[in-house]
Amino acid sequence: MENTPLAEAKIHILYLVSEAPGVSYQMLMNRCLDSLYVDYFAFTQAVNELISGNLMDKSTEDTGTGEAVGGSETLKLTAGGIAVLNDLKGTLNNNLEAHLISQANKLKEEVTKINKSTAVVKPASDGSYTITLKDTGSSFNPVINLTVSSSEEADTISKKWRKESEEITKTLLKKLLE
Repeated sequence: MENTPLAEAKIHILYLVSEAPGVSYQMLMNRCLDSLYVDYFAFTQAVNELISGNLMDKSTEDTGTGEAVGGSETLKLTAGGIAVLNDLKGTLNNNLEAHLISQANKLKEEVTKINKSTAVVKPASDGSYTITLKDTGSSFNPVINLTVSSSEEADTISKKWRKESEEITKTLLKKLLE
């Protein structure tokens, strides 16, 4: 298995980011390292060059997914990145394009799954913590705001919500309708 040259890695990254909106740096890196024969150093160099070349942007924020402590870097293509990718798509051979489509579909599923249940914790000026819980995977689609007194409580609630939001939502709805 030989390493993918840097230019090819950039094309793969542009393709995957364009097909999986909301992908995080971590998810993209894992997918590239696992399936595209790109090593860590080539991946980070390619991403950094795409960002510095204004073909891709990253934003760092707490996405509420629990994927990364304190925040997650979300990637998206710039208008220039979209234009370059559109120019290059026609040069991809069928086998490579089929592989990229397969990997992009897997990445989309990961993004959808991880973004289904979110819990964003923000400290308040009085020392308490406000938690915003969302679940876009149910028909109810609740948005719940809670205030708790400690970061430990906020962490426990956030983790439990991300893991069991569907069941918690069903129980809440059932109780409200009794």
